[in-house]
Amino acid sequence: MLINRSAGWFAVWLWLCWAALPARAQQPAASAYRVQLVRAACTADSNVVVAVFSVTPTYKKAFPPILSTKIAYGFGGGPARVVDITKQPDGKKVGLVIYGKDVQTKNAQVYQLVKDRVPLTQPGDLMLLAFYFYGVATELPRDRRMSITYGLWEKRNPNLRHEQQFDVVVEDYAAPE
Repeated sequence: MLINRSAGWFAVWLWLCWAALPARAQQPAASAYRVQLVRAACTADSNVVVAVFSVTPTYKKAFPPILSTKIAYGFGGGPARVVDITKQPDGKKVGLVIYGKDVQTKNAQVYQLVKDRVPLTQPGDLMLLAFYFYGVATELPRDRRMSITYGLWEKRNPNLRHEQQFDVVVEDYAAPE
């Protein structure tokens, strides 16, 4: 009789474990990095919008993340255009340049956009992603609102991509005097 009762409890315990698995599997894993849109501005030639993102680790061993080449963008609540940066058959619409804390020596324009908003002199890992949207400045609506959807792949789990939507008002870039 003791064996049957134990087998019954084991079966109940096994069923409870099985029932709990889908609930745990549905919870997204925490990201190993933090992505923030620092600033977006029309460049000096007024035909290109540059959007600069900062990427910092939340889990140091999993940094840097794996870059994604997919990005989506839209204006004024209109439909989003999805672009794979490596596959742009009808001309270059979006470009990506990666910077670190040495951005001041690499690109003065991007440095001017981030210098007061990103801790470039503090210790710790930092990656800056500058996305260049070519020929879109004339498409900006009157309120200059732009929506960008982007996410990076997790280094610990290359099948996991944390995608976020960022809404920003595009500024005019003023070169330093």
